[in-house]
Amino acid sequence: MKIIYGLRRIGDPYRKCVLTTGVFDGVHLGHRAIIKEAVARALKLGRKSTVITFDLGVKKILECPGGRLCSPGVLLSTVEEKIRLIKSLGVDLLCIIKFSKRFSRISAGDFIKELVLSFDPLQIVAGQNHTFGKDGRGNSVLLEKLGRKYGFRSVVLNLRKAAASTTVNSTRIRSLVKKGNVQKANILLGRRFFIEGTVIKGRGVGGKLGFPTANLEVDPVKLVPGSGVYACEIRSGSSSYGGAVNIGLRPTFERSSRSPRKSAKHTVEIHIMGFSGMLYGKKIKVSFIEKVRKERKFRDAETLKRQIELDLIKIKGILGVSQKCHPRKEYSKGGMIW
Repeated sequence: MKIIYGLRRIGDPYRKCVLTTGVFDGVHLGHRAIIKEAVARALKLGRKSTVITFDLGVKKILECPGGRLCSPGVLLSTVEEKIRLIKSLGVDLLCIIKFSKRFSRISAGDFIKELVLSFDPLQIVAGQNHTFGKDGRGNSVLLEKLGRKYGFRSVVLNLRKAAASTTVNSTRIRSLVKKGNVQKANILLGRRFFIEGTVIKGRGVGGKLGFPTANLEVDPVKLVPGSGVYACEIRSGSSSYGGAVNIGLRPTFERSSRSPRKSAKHTVEIHIMGFSGMLYGKKIKVSFIEKVRKERKFRDAETLKRQIELDLIKIKGILGVSQKCHPRKEYSKGGMIW
């Protein structure tokens, strides 16, 4: 897959393509249906498929493509993750536009005009609820009208049918992830929701309890599931492991759960079953399978330790079922590691 940044007039063989455009946050089932349709139509016509998406780079609340609002820590996928997910669908060309306040002011008509000047598409594929341009004023009706004006065919998909009669959109999935309902979110994504990050040094509390943990520093634009304990798959390099992830404020070890310090922030702590070694500075991937329980404050460290033991027993059972449901997945070379 070829990647370009910004709109510009492009030559053969990518001109006269079949394209689709959108934020594609999470590249969920609906997005995949749209992209796969564009790829299939391009193959049938003997042309190239093109996906146009946006690098939101969210550092503050701003208006995103389609007139929606975005803020830090709300994206289902970073740009790097989105690139990998789109590439896996067989796309020929990916155009990434750096979204800015200036770009957000481009009208729907001018945006399509820019696409025509850059790619001269034969067809543009979109979902029936797709909006584009300033304030999200562009829709499927306008797209069809502009198609007649510029000479491209607009193809509008009914995503409800494409996604087995289930309403799929990024807003709904974000809500599910925030609530910790990763099982439902995974169904709508068509894959497991994951976070990636670099392992950093923590306070060493888990190790003192007999359950060493790796603290993960996640890209600030990335959405992290709500507080709680989760069963997960952890990938480091070419190896995969079963594991437990705690997300939250560690209330048992904070001075007061009633009035937490202003500086306290959510942490992502990972206990990797069957792993021994150093991970500091390494990048790992955490795929969420199921929420085990809510985060809560325990009266002392020993009570927390007993609860962690129970959590791990439950997680082992969950991961055992998960492995049976995903026979191609292997937790390390020898199967399950505990």
